[in-house]
Amino acid sequence: MAAIHSIRVSGDILDKDISEQEFMARYGEQDACEWADGCALKLPQDDTTCEAVSRFLSALFTNYFAASEQTGAVSVNPLLKTAMGLRRPDIVVYEGTATTSPIEKASLVVEISTHESHRRDRVEKFLAYEATGITEYWLIDVAIEEVLFYQLDDNGFYELAELDEAYLHHSVALPRLQISPDIFWNDKMPDANEVIDLAKAMLR
Repeated sequence: MAAIHSIRVSGDILDKDISEQEFMARYGEQDACEWADGCALKLPQDDTTCEAVSRFLSALFTNYFAASEQTGAVSVNPLLKTAMGLRRPDIVVYEGTATTSPIEKASLVVEISTHESHRRDRVEKFLAYEATGITEYWLIDVAIEEVLFYQLDDNGFYELAELDEAYLHHSVALPRLQISPDIFWNDKMPDANEVIDLAKAMLR
C-alpha cells in the first residue's frame, strides 16, 4: 500500500474533528455522506445522466460475474474504507459475496464525475484509492465526456491505461472485460437485454 497522504478535503462539512466510529454512528446510514480528514462531508445528489451510467455499469458488472467463473459482487454507492477515510464511490466491485459496511477491500471502483466533483474525484479520491491499493479506478466525467481508466503499476501508483487498437479498455481487475469509452456518450445507455448480451460476448 502506498504512503498515506494528508490533503484538504472538499464538500459541505457537516461535522469536524470526529472519529470514524462517531461518523458511522451519526451519518453512516446516510447515502450521501463521507468521512475524510476527520470531517463528515455531505455530497450532492447525482443527476439523471450519472444515474443512467451507474445503472448500466452495475448491470454490466453483475452480468459479467453471472456469465464468468469469477466470484465477485457489485455495490452501488456504498461506504468504502480507504487509507484516507470512508468514501462513497458510485460503484464498487469486490471479491466474495458478503457485504459489510464499510466495505473493507475493493478491486475496482468507479466515480461518475460532474463539474462539482472534479477536484474530489481527480485529486482526493484518486489519492485515497491509490493509497489503499485498489487495482483499478475508472473516472467517468459526464461534464466533459471524458473517461479515464487507471491501473496500479508495480510500484503501487496509478497509471493511465492505454486503449487497444479497437479503442477498447481491457480491465485487469476483471479479466476479459473490455469496454469502449464511447458507450457512455450514446443517446441512450444499453437496455437490460443488451447489457446481458454485452457481458456474454466478452466471455466467449
